[in-house]
Amino acid sequence: MKQDEFHAEVQAILRNIEKFAGKGAFYHDLYDNICLKNGRVCAFCTMCLDQLATASLCRSTTCSATMHSISSGEPYFQRCWAGLICMTIALAPGKTCRGGLSLGGFYFEGENQDLEDILKQRLSHLPEQILSRFILQLPSLTEISPSELRGLGTFALESTFSCGINSDLFFKRQNQKYLQQRKIAEAFAELRANTSQSNDVTGDIQQLVSVLEHNDREAAMQFISTYMAKILLACNWNLIKLKAHLRVILSIITSQEILRGTEWTTAISRELRYITKLEKAETTENCCYEIAEIAMEYFSKTKDDDNAKETITNRTINWLQLHYHENVNLNTIARGIGASVSSIVHHISRNLGKTYKEILGEIRITEAKKLLATTSLEITEIGIRCGFYDQSHFTKAFKKAANMTPGQFRHFLTLPKDEILK
Repeated sequence: MKQDEFHAEVQAILRNIEKFAGKGAFYHDLYDNICLKNGRVCAFCTMCLDQLATASLCRSTTCSATMHSISSGEPYFQRCWAGLICMTIALAPGKTCRGGLSLGGFYFEGENQDLEDILKQRLSHLPEQILSRFILQLPSLTEISPSELRGLGTFALESTFSCGINSDLFFKRQNQKYLQQRKIAEAFAELRANTSQSNDVTGDIQQLVSVLEHNDREAAMQFISTYMAKILLACNWNLIKLKAHLRVILSIITSQEILRGTEWTTAISRELRYITKLEKAETTENCCYEIAEIAMEYFSKTKDDDNAKETITNRTINWLQLHYHENVNLNTIARGIGASVSSIVHHISRNLGKTYKEILGEIRITEAKKLLATTSLEITEIGIRCGFYDQSHFTKAFKKAANMTPGQFRHFLTLPKDEILK
């Protein structure tokens, strides 16, 4: 995405936050000294961004928070240089982090009494008149509750997904890796504290197989985290040795798959796919994530045929939710989820009583409604983003599903409450 296009999209998000959340928000670029903001930024934060000394402090806080956000795949909540509460979301078009979107100028109940003292301490190097001006702007700050702050974080993150700047799938993967690494770190700390415990991991293989065979996802994930920590401790975080240990786990999972009834070629093909991922992994974090993914893929499979059918149905829906904007047909779905065309048709018809086209249409209309409600994009652009050929195709499908045109739907959302109730 070109810089001008990217900044235009950022401005659109800022306007949406202003319009639908009624909050001030601003953006700091990681690599260029560029700051964008909407019209609801409070007087205190506006003055902060306008002063050279304090603007650099704000930028530093935001850039640091941005890196936390991209690594965790979620909004990052922090205190700014002035002790105020802020929330930052990394903006990463094409999975490349470009900067951070922040909502700030908040304080929790009772904290406003200390803000003036904090300012005097942290701005003591500035002229008295500038400090006085900052103190005069303190009433413009907003008291907020933790639940409201979390809600703002969710809304802002969803806005970045709706406009296409951030990838929902990428951020979910980042968050899963982050949560897994936290569990591994906790287990690693316990192992280090327990010096009497052996570092031999070969004895845990049978226990790993036993856990994977039981229908308890939480217990399985906890065991896998502990097992990964033990491997990391045994190989002293050496990437090559770690991959060697993980290859053993892969072969055991493949053997169990075959013994449980999976076709030989299917199980071997899956193992080769994950071996390739392991070979390309450049960090211990990515290695651990890949092995946990295949373990849970194995764990999620059941011996019951009805559940297997439901799994194919869910996989089809999940795939469509990620690719609804593309040119979709049964062959592309089949390649995407690793099932035959006939299986997909049979399972979704039996479980849902619908065709894949009907499901795809529902998903596209749902996403279009989100964009109509949360963005100022042109209706034609929304239709194209949601996978419709042109505005005519979009309008016809939307009217059939919602009994109104996209334009009428957007207008309805902006009507005053008393007019809607007439």
